[in-house]
Amino acid sequence: MEGNYALFDFYLTGEGSVRKGSPVRLECSATGNPMPNITWTRKNNLLPNGEEQFTNPVYVIENMDRHKGGTYICTANNGVGQVATSQIILHVLCKYSFYIL
Repeated sequence: MEGNYALFDFYLTGEGSVRKGSPVRLECSATGNPMPNITWTRKNNLLPNGEEQFTNPVYVIENMDRHKGGTYICTANNGVGQVATSQIILHVLCKYSFYIL
């Protein structure tokens, strides 16, 4: 295709259930002309690195724990047509610790 065109072929990959302590790789891809910018955000929270957003098709979370779980949103925008979004909910599989006071 020539000329500017809106986004198509928008994909989000990643596992929804993740073991505590393991790394997580989320990947989002989209095509369009111009090529879209892909941004990651986290619903109602900052990303684990403390930022509001991260611009890159791949977002890696090292050493997953329950504080890093939640809804992660991928947004693709090339300024032509509508913005594309998709989300994945990360559930952290962990054993609970009990403390006796």
